Amino acid sequence: MLNRTGNLAGKRVKLNLRIVILGMFFVHVLYGCAPTLTDVSVRLFYQGEEVNCGDFVNIAGARWEVSNFAFYLSTPETSEPQRAEDVVLFDWSRDCGNPLALSPPIQESLASGIQVGVPFSLNHLNPLLQSHPLNVSSMFWSWQSGHKFLRLDMKSEQSSWAYHLGSVGCSSASAVRSPENACKYPNTVSLSENQGQSELQVHLDKLFEGIALKAENRCVMHGANETSCDVLYNNLQRGSVFQWH
Repeated sequence: MLNRTGNLAGKRVKLNLRIVILGMFFVHVLYGCAPTLTDVSVRLFYQGEEVNCGDFVNIAGARWEVSNFAFYLSTPETSEPQRAEDVVLFDWSRDCGNPLALSPPIQESLASGIQVGVPFSLNHLNPLLQSHPLNVSSMFWSWQSGHKFLRLDMKSEQSSWAYHLGSVGCSSASAVRSPENACKYPNTVSLSENQGQSELQVHLDKLFEGIALKAENRCVMHGANETSCDVLYNNLQRGSVFQWH
């Protein structure tokens, strides 16, 4: 009787083990068969209303136009050598209304999280010798400071406003020399993990919180007199400006 009970218990253990292994196999198969996200739709919003190409946005009683909007998406910094393929550029003038193609490294990093910015190992290289998208002159400050991770230029009939985000506190012998060590303030912005969403929404009203759009409130180099820079960067860090949907 004891032997029969022991044999029965052993069979149950083996059966349970087989069920666990089979379940793990199906999870692996289903995960492995998930479609790869090769591009995303980037959509701009202000207070819940979509901003389309050429639209004017009513902000504090004034009609504002997005004259320039671009940002880099990249894989986070790693200890391994990184290449231009680790970075993609969304450019409003080129990509507005069109899906943004994602490079294979970006596709592979979506589930664990990507960032707005350029990794340090790529950020301070000579742009004249780089391939797209690291050779776009309008998105580059200097070898010392590197690239503009995000560029937003807006204008109205009465005024203009701009936000150019990039690394600051970068030390080198001169503006035309690359720093050997990471900048004091990298100023990259981590995005949340992508769970298969094919749309990236950018909410301008979340970025503008606490900021009046006027020339004296611009932030283009995060200088000592540009106090709005801290407000804008803190708004980005909250995670509500860039949202996956």
